[in-house]
Amino acid sequence: MGSQLATPRSDAAVRVRPAGRSRPGRADIGFGLGVLAQLVAVLVWPRPVTVDGPAHLLGATVLAHYGDPQHPIYRALYRIDPFPSPNLLTEPVLALLVRVVSLGVAEKIIIATYAVLLPVALRYAARGVRRDSGWLWVAALPLTFNYLFFYGFFNYCIGLALCLFVAGYALRRSGAWRPLSTVWLGVLLVLGYLAHLVPFALALVFVAAAAAVRAIEDVRAGGPVAPALVRRLGPPALAAVPGLALTAAFLLRTDEASAPSWNFPLGHLGGLLTLMMPIVTFNYAEAVPAVLAAAVLLGLAAVAARRWGRTAVRRGAGPLLATAVATVLVLAAPSKFGIDFGFINERLSYFPVLFGVLWLAAQPWGRRARRWATGGLLVAAVLLALVRVPALAHYDRLIAEYETVAGVIRPGSTLIAVRFDELTPPGGPVRNSHWDPVRHVESRLAAETYGVDIGHYEAVLDYFPTRFRESRDLRRAIDPTLKGFEEAPPRIDLSRAVRKGRPGIDYVLVVAPDAGHLGDPRVAEVRRDLRGYYRKVAETEPSGLVEVWQARAFR
Repeated sequence: MGSQLATPRSDAAVRVRPAGRSRPGRADIGFGLGVLAQLVAVLVWPRPVTVDGPAHLLGATVLAHYGDPQHPIYRALYRIDPFPSPNLLTEPVLALLVRVVSLGVAEKIIIATYAVLLPVALRYAARGVRRDSGWLWVAALPLTFNYLFFYGFFNYCIGLALCLFVAGYALRRSGAWRPLSTVWLGVLLVLGYLAHLVPFALALVFVAAAAAVRAIEDVRAGGPVAPALVRRLGPPALAAVPGLALTAAFLLRTDEASAPSWNFPLGHLGGLLTLMMPIVTFNYAEAVPAVLAAAVLLGLAAVAARRWGRTAVRRGAGPLLATAVATVLVLAAPSKFGIDFGFINERLSYFPVLFGVLWLAAQPWGRRARRWATGGLLVAAVLLALVRVPALAHYDRLIAEYETVAGVIRPGSTLIAVRFDELTPPGGPVRNSHWDPVRHVESRLAAETYGVDIGHYEAVLDYFPTRFRESRDLRRAIDPTLKGFEEAPPRIDLSRAVRKGRPGIDYVLVVAPDAGHLGDPRVAEVRRDLRGYYRKVAETEPSGLVEVWQARAFR
């Protein structure tokens, strides 16, 4: 063991390197098979089941065809916000893809990219801690298709991978920063900002923690404080300036934030320790593989603490400090800041896990521990996939029926979907009563027919490039608060979209029309407006999931 460990000084900075080489051939084959398995899962999946994915496809379609004279509706109703906002990263990529491939293929390319990036990034970061710790990439398998992935937060998910790339790069360069390496760190951080603010912020936390540990190490070795701080913290701080400047500019221009609200922190702690918070999505059966994965990682942590004690802490002091800070943020952060900034605790919950894995990567694990941990995490990932199959199949059938509406809608039309009920998982909502993967399917229909979804949520938020023109914003016309439309049944006034006797919305799709809310005044108001301005032209089969209503004075 002694030949594998670096000096105590290097241990504290988590720059541990083994003297010998592991068997890269076998390790690389196992890694390749794991990544291939994730790609196969994406390819055999009939259609991605995510809440917000369809809205991203519509945003990409608007970007791709904004100047196209064959689709003037996009320039008429949308404006393009050129500001480099967070959540921008995948939008132009999707826009390029939808010009050359189908919507479904474009979406799968983005998902497949993420499915490859996360394990690659975790392996890269783990090997930045200790060269023979790349095997811990397997911890990415149960975390890849997570709760927020199924929400369709693609930019955020890719931001997770970028955060790990930043961590791995900083660990490799922290001993000797050069001008070029500082520039490349800045580039990675800007990419992280463009993906999402939370991964960008946590990347800064990790880099600062690793640099602070190196500075403390230098001081303990007898060096002066000021030069140590400048040498270790100066280059990362300089690299962070562009991303921080963009963040400040974005926060100054946003107008959707409101007073924060908090949830119960002990619940967050339990969800974090069991991995239920970042993983469980469709049903409580997912708790079993989540807890199994948590038990494997916590078991490794317990073994490291018992076997190596303070030495284990010193080996991975940087990642351990980052893990502690990320955990405090999960417990102390508010759940949301208004309509723009939500799911804050959930977004933060992945980083204590990933940074904790990097602390585990600093330990000199033997072959037996690696095999048991790898086996446990693989079993958790496979079991998680199996228990999700019924729910995924259920939503696949619903979405397939819903998408038949595309054959009824005239190209270049405006449409909106009103939900009379939440289509939560078959066994009932697990953690969020509003979690409904069918919520934005109408955005995909609008993209397929080169039309506009008046309920396109991207177009009313500050951090997407496609925004409704203020003078043509029918979403705000029927729902001035931007909150009533998201309810089921919705609290909207369709008559406010009528101009000179003609509805500004060509089609209204009524989802779950027989949901049993007939006595609800919200249903009564929507039905009254439908009878006054629209006529029913179709109903989907076999379940009658969606009614299609066309404007009587159709243009």
